[in-house]
Amino acid sequence: MVVATVITSITFQSGVGVERDEFPNNFQSNFYFMSNTISFAASVSVIFLLISGFPLKDKVCMGILTFAMGITLIFLVAAYVSGSPFENNLGITIGLGVLLVVAGAILLIYIIRLFMWLARTRCIRKFISTSGMR
Repeated sequence: MVVATVITSITFQSGVGVERDEFPNNFQSNFYFMSNTISFAASVSVIFLLISGFPLKDKVCMGILTFAMGITLIFLVAAYVSGSPFENNLGITIGLGVLLVVAGAILLIYIIRLFMWLARTRCIRKFISTSGMR
């Protein structure tokens, strides 16, 4: 909850305190504000879910919260990279490339964990037995 609150504060302040004409090009400005807005919305959603009494002992609910915090952090970093004062676009390209690789690896880990969980439960066994696959 503390992390989501801090991220909400950061994204709110950077969204309100930055002017659009401070960016060298329109694409960088649009990408910055889009990433900042997504990060702000995801962190506010996490705060609302935690305040509303979301069941934290349920693995599915914890997975949803973890996924939302991952989205928050990915887009917070994307906003930082796109708002950084690089002289050329090479720094932005490298920063976003590293971000995409790390986000892709995390997404792959979550997909593997999901399929492992499905394999342990009856979901896949039931599907295999009803479809006639062996």
